[in-house]
Amino acid sequence: MAAIPQPDYAPESRIVEIPASALVEMRDRPSDFLDTTGVLGLGQNDLIKLTLPKFQRGLKWNKEKLSNFHESLTQGWPIGVLVIAVQSSQILNSESDQRKHTLNLIDGQQRSWALAELTRNFWSEPWIAFQNEKWETTGPASGSIFEAKNAVEELAEALGSTSAELQGLVSTVAQENGRGAFEDYVGFLDHMVDLGADQALAELTESRGPARRLCDALLQQERALFELKIPALLIGQTLQSQLPTIFRRLNEGIPLKGYDLLAAMWESELLQKPGTTATAKQRKFLEKVRAQAVDRIESTYTKAGSGYDQDPNADPISTGELSLFDFLYFLGQSMVAGRPMFNVTADILAFQTAALTLRGSLSQVDDRLRGAFPLTDEGTPDVDMINGRFVEAAKNIEMALKPLMDVSFSTVTLKGRIGLTPTVVYLASFLTHHQIVKQKNGSQLEIASRGTSVADRQAGPGEFLTSTERLARLKANLPAWYVHDALTSTFAGANGYVSAQDRVWADFRGSKTSAGLVVSNVMLGQPPLDSLLRAFDELWKSECEVEQTPQRRRVSDAGSILFRAAFSHLHVHDVALDHVMAFTKCRNISAQVKEVFPTNHVANLLPLEEAVNNKRGDEQWSTYFLKLSKTDQTAVKKALLVKPVVATDACTASQEALLDFLRVRYRAMASQALKNLGLDEWSVLSDTEKDAKLRAIAH
Repeated sequence: MAAIPQPDYAPESRIVEIPASALVEMRDRPSDFLDTTGVLGLGQNDLIKLTLPKFQRGLKWNKEKLSNFHESLTQGWPIGVLVIAVQSSQILNSESDQRKHTLNLIDGQQRSWALAELTRNFWSEPWIAFQNEKWETTGPASGSIFEAKNAVEELAEALGSTSAELQGLVSTVAQENGRGAFEDYVGFLDHMVDLGADQALAELTESRGPARRLCDALLQQERALFELKIPALLIGQTLQSQLPTIFRRLNEGIPLKGYDLLAAMWESELLQKPGTTATAKQRKFLEKVRAQAVDRIESTYTKAGSGYDQDPNADPISTGELSLFDFLYFLGQSMVAGRPMFNVTADILAFQTAALTLRGSLSQVDDRLRGAFPLTDEGTPDVDMINGRFVEAAKNIEMALKPLMDVSFSTVTLKGRIGLTPTVVYLASFLTHHQIVKQKNGSQLEIASRGTSVADRQAGPGEFLTSTERLARLKANLPAWYVHDALTSTFAGANGYVSAQDRVWADFRGSKTSAGLVVSNVMLGQPPLDSLLRAFDELWKSECEVEQTPQRRRVSDAGSILFRAAFSHLHVHDVALDHVMAFTKCRNISAQVKEVFPTNHVANLLPLEEAVNNKRGDEQWSTYFLKLSKTDQTAVKKALLVKPVVATDACTASQEALLDFLRVRYRAMASQALKNLGLDEWSVLSDTEKDAKLRAIAH
């Protein structure tokens, strides 16, 4: 029987201790290699530089959290273990074996900052020790705190002032000269007593003892703080490749977004290699990426919670530090900026689009995506090419869906924007059809223009299309797919990611022996007519299932999708939204007959010019229509989709009567939507066949 492999429970990592004074020095000088005399168990003559993950820049605890941390120190409570990883080591002197080590503070940014803040401002803000009334006089540092607290009260009483006033006085003096000023203040009291000054001699004599004890107590606190040993887990270089996983596990509970954690994980994938000279065009582009990275960091940490403030002393980001993460975040912003049709946030859009395009799965936003990302000949991410192609895909989607998205109202916000997963799927579809994803070296991929070869042009058995023809097909069919996907919730639920992958790829093995990158041609065709009709039928049912009539004009999320499709041919923009059967009448009659009327059913809504809408009031269409001009009558006919003569008050006599009317109009809306979407299966049907299909929905 084969032996069971034993796990290695002793990886190259060890618990060490680091003096707070050394940690403070490294934290305050992150860009310098410092002589730390054997800190962290490294060589006695070695030099150390401690770096911070980029995502942590600008974040600090506020005074309350700083006070709580100080309380933990003074009470001897556990403060956790810092996690520090060795990034690189270099021999400086072979004879003395002196080295310089670059370390990365994986976990403990806030605690290291707090130690630096406490020691740096100890004498300018010594009263932080007295801010927390919950403190007990126990623990290793309790003696100094107890003495200091008593001493300041005695001194205040001796001088005839409150302890708060005295604290303010001493703090003001100390801010100018630090500890020396406070010691000088105590020395001044001694000097005044020795001189036998006439003024307040008794008070000065009485205050000298408490002042000296206060000074001694604070000196003891300061000394204890500098001598404090902080436990740290030192991770060796052999675990360097596993740091992203370690980092993610350690930081899963902090108040940051999951994609912010990638910022540190992807630091090594720089957009510009050290030592290379960027062209003027590249410098301009990288500056835009840098500006977006700064905005992202500031936005992330101002929203992190009430316990965090912005650190004004944070080092600025340079263009040489920008990584693949920063580029993808910038790319996401570029794709959605100025395109309100996308109901998505920029921080994850480009990541998932790249993952689906390059890895075939939305869930592979990790090292596998980094490994597959297209690179330049210099080995840096090919940002120029990727940026242009991704943004161009977004523009094509915008143009394809513009007629639907232009349907809007001045009286209500119409929903029905494109969600995250559909946006990612559509972007990836445009990228993989207009372009082509090919395997380059190993797992490395590239996005290239489609050529004239049979493989590049083949879109199905016996069907060959150029990239331009593929693009035209996608743009023509996208509105129908958008309506279909939104109403059927194709990309929602547990199988949403699988559906997304299958929509873009027919096969995506990506093995070393075979590229296996086979594009799905689903979106080169149109969604099935029967599938759309089933979706319309489900929407009818959900619109009828209301428990109470809303007291305002509204359109449901799904209803907005049908509304956009049914009226996109009218170029409806910022007109009024009105009820076909007057809202007030429906509400009053439903109360009388004690039946719930689906007044805001999508089939009871229509777009109208403001002037026509305001003059109508609650008058029924069968009579109001006759009062309109010929021009307005033509516009109303297009908006009603049914003959005005049938839209009478009789339709509001009961719930059943209202539903009978709405059923007729709903089917008319579905018919117009299918026509506007250009569905071929619908256009080839005869009127009789269309009528039979429509009668099968909205029962």
